[in-house]
Amino acid sequence: MSANTMNTGLWTDWEKGRFMGWTLTWGTREAGILSNFLALYTHLATTLLFSLILFTVHQIKARRVTERTSGGRHATMVAIRNITSPFSGTRTFAQVAWAWGSAEALGWAFLCSLFFLVSWVAGILSSRTLVSSDHAMGLMNSSQCGVKLFQIAGDSDAAYENELQALLTQTSRAAAYAGSCYGTSLSSMACPNLYIQSKLGRNATTISSCPFGDLCLTSSLSMQSALISSRDDLGLVTEDADTLWYRRKTTCSVLDLSNNFDLEDRNLSLTLSNSYVNILLGSLTGTNTGMPLANWSFTYDTTANFANVAYGLSSLSYSPGTNNTWQPIDALRYTNADTSVFFLTTGPIEYPEACIDPWFNATSYDANPAYKVFFASNYVNALACVDQHEICLDAGAVNCTDPSPALRLNGTLHATYNISEVQKGVMDRISGYLSTAMLAFSVYSRGAAALQASTTVSLTGGVWQQKNLPDNQWTVEVRGWFDTQMAMLQQYFVLYAAPPLVEYYDSYVSPPPTVQSKALCNSQKVPLPRGYSSFQFSGVVIILCTGGLLILAGVLVPNLVPYIEKKWWHKRYTWRAWALDGMLQQARMAQQYRGWGGRWEGQVDSVPVTSDRHALLGKYIVNKRKSQGGEEGAIEAYVDGGDTEYHGLTDNSGEEMQV
Repeated sequence: MSANTMNTGLWTDWEKGRFMGWTLTWGTREAGILSNFLALYTHLATTLLFSLILFTVHQIKARRVTERTSGGRHATMVAIRNITSPFSGTRTFAQVAWAWGSAEALGWAFLCSLFFLVSWVAGILSSRTLVSSDHAMGLMNSSQCGVKLFQIAGDSDAAYENELQALLTQTSRAAAYAGSCYGTSLSSMACPNLYIQSKLGRNATTISSCPFGDLCLTSSLSMQSALISSRDDLGLVTEDADTLWYRRKTTCSVLDLSNNFDLEDRNLSLTLSNSYVNILLGSLTGTNTGMPLANWSFTYDTTANFANVAYGLSSLSYSPGTNNTWQPIDALRYTNADTSVFFLTTGPIEYPEACIDPWFNATSYDANPAYKVFFASNYVNALACVDQHEICLDAGAVNCTDPSPALRLNGTLHATYNISEVQKGVMDRISGYLSTAMLAFSVYSRGAAALQASTTVSLTGGVWQQKNLPDNQWTVEVRGWFDTQMAMLQQYFVLYAAPPLVEYYDSYVSPPPTVQSKALCNSQKVPLPRGYSSFQFSGVVIILCTGGLLILAGVLVPNLVPYIEKKWWHKRYTWRAWALDGMLQQARMAQQYRGWGGRWEGQVDSVPVTSDRHALLGKYIVNKRKSQGGEEGAIEAYVDGGDTEYHGLTDNSGEEMQV
């Protein structure tokens, strides 16, 4: 992937829906600020929700107060009125419960501690709107968009070589990715986080029918991808109605070459030398002229068998209706499918045991009983595959094109369905991949490096030695090539949105061919790299709106309700209880009883004040004397008549606190 930045700001991930898909992508610094703000905002909202609950409870309990209400219950009422947070409430109610022996206060202490935990959990959950780094996605923002092409004036061979090198690089990376993420190789590397799906769904089954007439040497292996969504699987963000689904099917079989070779003695035995084996599966032609260049498909110099080469692997492909360098025989030629053929050559490799895999067949052995090893039975073995592709307009695969060759799929879709402009842009993106979608391109230019068997062969003492291969090694190989194609599909979508910055000689980026394709350049979703974070913005909106309502209610209700009751329902006890149970009113009653401050105003308001704002209230002093009964530490009570009874304040040593 090239070193491109990500789009920052608000965008919609349509996979999650119109509202739940709102996503906010920011730099890590800005995301950290927002995350911390949401945690503080949630804490404030839950604190005010707690205050609102306490106000409601106080109003209910105030309606039940009578002249016979106990002191413990009065203390609980005052605590409910003045507590400001769940934590302080836990402490205060616990103190009331201990001092008064109040079970009610103890229950409230438990509820406050429970709410305290809930508020912390809410704060933590608010951070869940920040998507974890393992699942965070964003939209790519590239200065370029399109396909990397090569054009060198007067030197077409150099341009072709550069194109091959670019294709080799991309295929090798896709094969390495498939080995790590699709589990089709012995790779121990962890799967890199490059695409929105680590792998695309596929399945394989063995079928008895032969897709190549009577040429099949074995049963066939049929591999089919899942229905691949251009949005949910490949990351091209579009609405539901504009999403396309792609599916491919590949069927392969090892070929019987007994009647399709040309050798001087008409035998594929390894006993001959200095001769060529010509495989007759069609002719090779010029790309533009179509004139035959050779009447064989593959030729092999038998003397090369003794060269220092383990395996050789070559491929050919045929797509109907296009210029082809290979014209296959009728048994391999389809009008509605692409054909790939793979030629395996085996050098002087020693096998410790006979290999009966039909493609790697090694059952010839050295007659020396002291050193019995096996060698390849044939100079050349071949297997062939056919590929077909479909496009569907729905996830249920109800409206789909007929299976088609890769390069005809775009035309088939337009001829079958009337698709939207956005869908045309999506199809343009899929069509770009289809130019290298034939299975032969999984091997193209890589040679024997595309064989998983190559990873278990070693050169020891100048002799190639192969570890034992399973009887179905050929199916292991074609599964790996199929998975490489799946990885190439994933890779193409990302490389199209952000072409690689590695420059080849006279390379350039061909922009999207249509307006619709260009509009999708900044719609490619990928995992976020370091330095970026994404929020589920719908969650942020819910937190802000819900929290805002709670904050507004927590501020207004405890102030507005008593005001309305005082103004229109003056005789109600609830607003009086709310005012007089307040901390400042409780202090005012104590101070007024002791004669502090002279005349007081606002005796049912939130904040009582002295008529003389500069009146001196004095200070607390301790008058040492024994309490009633002469016992040290007993609580001494003073009771006066009237509505302003006041209980003397003493500490546990019986020392009264007075002016």
